[in-house]
Amino acid sequence: MKKIAIHQPNFLPWLGYFYKMKQCDVFVILDDVLVSNSGSYFTQMNIKNTDGQKLQIVLPKKKDTQNTLINEVLFSENYPFFCKKFLKTLQGCYSKAPYFQMHFDNVKHIFQMHFEYLYELNIKLIKYCAKSLNIKCQIVLASNLNSTQQKEARIIDLVKKLDGDIYISGNGAKKYQKEEDFTQNGVQLIYSDFKIQPYPQLHGNFIGGLSVVDFLFNTNGERF
Repeated sequence: MKKIAIHQPNFLPWLGYFYKMKQCDVFVILDDVLVSNSGSYFTQMNIKNTDGQKLQIVLPKKKDTQNTLINEVLFSENYPFFCKKFLKTLQGCYSKAPYFQMHFDNVKHIFQMHFEYLYELNIKLIKYCAKSLNIKCQIVLASNLNSTQQKEARIIDLVKKLDGDIYISGNGAKKYQKEEDFTQNGVQLIYSDFKIQPYPQLHGNFIGGLSVVDFLFNTNGERF
């Protein structure tokens, strides 16, 4: 049974994102949908500061229109300044974490590459984090699969194009997905059962739902 999961290229996403990757055989990065429908996680993520509070980080992008696709979103001119500030922030928040240096050097290297489009950076970071978590699924871009369907029909079409038998969905999609639509197309629909489990963190009480870098810096992925 071939398992497929699909998600947009979020910015250093939380562990639930990588749990879906771990459960599937092929992970489709949905890079060719409208950015206006992508939600905030394409450009935003959260880490934990030295006060034990959640700190939101937002990627700098040029202003886009409602017709802009994710793979068309450009970095703004202040991206180099953002990179320096972001890397300094990571050091300030996590330099005392046991596995910080092991991963920070690699993350720093990625941020110092030249990227014109946001999704290119996000995908590079996603692939690095997946490898660090020993995730072995195949990763493909939706834009390479030539699907012209929309919404739920597109999800089903992408799964079928990859000869998938099972689609692993996030729980948020329960509001609008119909299981019978998948069944009629020979696809079994299952929802992710991921539940965040506390792991060692710096700076006070545990906060769930943070970026995967919090998990890597603190645990090296050993509890995943």
